[in-house]
Amino acid sequence: MAKKEVPDLTTPEWDKIFKPLLFDLSRQKCVLLLGPEVARADGHSLREVLREQLIKHHQDDIAYFHDRDNLFLFHNRASKSEVQRTISLFYEETKPEPGTYEKLAALPFLMTVSITPDHFLFDAYPKDARADFAFFNHIGQNDEDVVDSWERDRPLVYNLCGSYREDASLVLDYDDLFQLLKNTMGTPGLPKKVRRALGEARSFFFLGFDFDKWYTQLLLRLLTEDNTPMHIALSTQYGDKANQAFLLKQFNIKFVVEGDAFLDELCRRWEEHLNKDGGGAEKLDKHLVLRLLQEGKTGRALEVLLKILTSPEDKEMATMVSNWYHKWESDTKAGTEDSRNLDTLYNRVVKNINDLATNLPD
Repeated sequence: MAKKEVPDLTTPEWDKIFKPLLFDLSRQKCVLLLGPEVARADGHSLREVLREQLIKHHQDDIAYFHDRDNLFLFHNRASKSEVQRTISLFYEETKPEPGTYEKLAALPFLMTVSITPDHFLFDAYPKDARADFAFFNHIGQNDEDVVDSWERDRPLVYNLCGSYREDASLVLDYDDLFQLLKNTMGTPGLPKKVRRALGEARSFFFLGFDFDKWYTQLLLRLLTEDNTPMHIALSTQYGDKANQAFLLKQFNIKFVVEGDAFLDELCRRWEEHLNKDGGGAEKLDKHLVLRLLQEGKTGRALEVLLKILTSPEDKEMATMVSNWYHKWESDTKAGTEDSRNLDTLYNRVVKNINDLATNLPD
């Protein structure tokens, strides 16, 4: 078989896609949407591998598998529980092929929304990236505290369809799907910060989706806002030509078939953007601190403030504020402190950062 020719992605024609995408990445207005066809092992989709294992080893538990919707019908609740545990164990023990997730983690997406229950992307982030992880549980308690404490100086990986570490959160049958639709579209709905990030995004980057499946239609519904963002889809399937034409017209989706090559070129261009004349570096001054505060990036504002202060008294005060901030962050995640006390502490942190920065010379 002849080797497929890789297109030249450095041409001016491709610049029309890459340049606005890089621009949105640089200003934290690009959201990554991660589908089930991304994770692979030995050249095979992990979704397919898992499905074959379930059908083979759980014949007594599974009454039917609906291929189009990728949903099961179970004989009873006990059967469903057995399959849930098998899936959780599968994701606990299985590692995807290296490369793709590491490349994605190197790009500054504002947020990632994944419709798979794995933690592969979250695990690919370097420890010093301080990435956050949360998931939507269609039948139980959601990670509101994690999302509430998330600031945009840290990546957020948000699993829309549950986490393998919480068996009951997995979306496996139509009952799960109906609960998910009801709770994401109605009450309680997605967390406020997730909805805001989706509403403010100017680019959506689809990777590994089948646009005929219910989960893609759900995402497209959730992404329907007043703004008109750019949608780019890699490594996707979209059904017949009529469906592709509809998606192109209705949702402004650009389908790029050269998935691996496109992602490599995007990473290369982002690295070039960071290194070009110091283009990725921000001037560390009081104005940056105040802007970060205004954008809600309190942790990053505090980091910059600590670097630019010169007065020993101011440094001592900023160190104390840093301790308050980390206490607020820790208590928020633990969920052990009254929310009113947490709000008071957070407001004190913001006020002191603002005062210290404002009093600095221009």
